[in-house]
Amino acid sequence: METRSSDAGPSGAGSSAQQGKKDIILNTPFQRKKDVFDADDFQPIKFINQIYPDEASLGDLDKFMDMLRKQIKSVDREIFSAVRQQSGGQARSRQDLGVATGQVGELFGRVRDIQRKAADTEVLVQEICRDIRKLDYAKRHLTSTITSLRRLAMLTAAVDDLEQVRGVKNHAQ
Repeated sequence: METRSSDAGPSGAGSSAQQGKKDIILNTPFQRKKDVFDADDFQPIKFINQIYPDEASLGDLDKFMDMLRKQIKSVDREIFSAVRQQSGGQARSRQDLGVATGQVGELFGRVRDIQRKAADTEVLVQEICRDIRKLDYAKRHLTSTITSLRRLAMLTAAVDDLEQVRGVKNHAQ
């Protein structure tokens, strides 16, 4: 609420009895200005004496009371709306929390499935590596055997060649 000095009373009408009296402007709930009622040192009797210093200024009392009632109704509506929004927000928050909890549980299940599949895959990879090692050893032995057989074949061929050369020399003598 603001106070300012003017010739007009709360109703806006000027009178000689109200000259020098301060106008009271009540803030609507949407205004961010500090209201005189919110002050820590607010004194209601001093406030009323300031607005209505004599009997002649009491003519505007009904209009001032109506203005206060309207402001009270407006504040009540705002409070009711805020409480309704807050309770709706709590319900939505609980619902969102339930959904999030369900999704976390689902995610946990998926992670568990992935871990199980990873363990199964690891076992399968180890079996494949063991089979590859066995095949590698078999390949080495097979290569060694083929090399030995080729050498044996070459040796046998050389022995046959030597026997033929010796047989030719025996016939020539």
